[in-house]
Amino acid sequence: MHVPLLVLGALLCLLMPAALAVWAHRRLGAAYGLWGFGALTFVLSQVVHIPLNLAVGRAFTSGLLPTPPETWSVWLLPLGLGLSAGMCEEPARWLAYRRLPDARSWGQGLMLGAGHGGIEAMLVGMSIGTSALVLGLAQQQGAAALGLPPEMVPVIEAQLNTALQTPAWQMLLGALERALSLICHITMSLLVLQSVRAGRLGGLVASVAFHTLVNAGAVWFALRSQPLWAELWIAGFAAVGLMIIMVLRREDAPAPVEAPPVALRQVERVPIGRSAAPREEER
Repeated sequence: MHVPLLVLGALLCLLMPAALAVWAHRRLGAAYGLWGFGALTFVLSQVVHIPLNLAVGRAFTSGLLPTPPETWSVWLLPLGLGLSAGMCEEPARWLAYRRLPDARSWGQGLMLGAGHGGIEAMLVGMSIGTSALVLGLAQQQGAAALGLPPEMVPVIEAQLNTALQTPAWQMLLGALERALSLICHITMSLLVLQSVRAGRLGGLVASVAFHTLVNAGAVWFALRSQPLWAELWIAGFAAVGLMIIMVLRREDAPAPVEAPPVALRQVERVPIGRSAAPREEER
């Protein structure tokens, strides 16, 4: 098993957001507090997002909501999960900007988006690191020797067998996905910022749609055990996101101050009431 690659992936998930925050602070002048505020918006959005998904799932399993045909479920499940993420996280960004009336620049929007996506990447990194530790010990000592509850032993053994059969390059897919997702989070953060600055809902709606499509496609490919295609899907949206980020950067740049014409600067002032021509006696 490629435990060192899993550890590397975990470290990348932890270090990438930190490096981005330092860059945004030094190059763009954005305060670190905005990163923390963005991280808080993600955590608080999950307080609504996770119970919402659980409640909808129980409504289907209990018969409260009719079970859709299997041909529909293939599409409804990814779209439902993507929409729930967009409807919970994007309004949370909007509320964050409303609570931060001084955060209206491109750099500040980037920092807030880096915090929102960065804390998610760090949580994923900690999860990957924990899995690497458990699976590494299980490979060396056996799952039964880890002191886990008896019902967890076959689960760990199954995960270990899956990891042993996984190609090495797939061990870094988690870190790649987090890097691409960071770009998407910054894009959505800037779209919501445009909505707040303009006083219209267009940017917020666009960010919800962007979030829905990114997550829905990733879930759709993941359910079919096609992780590489899921990463390619996210990469496509990250490429679109980079273009949006650059366009919004140019729009946010201050207009250049035009210098007065050279000829105007060179004109000498003539005292009031005095002729420009030299007097005869002064010649």
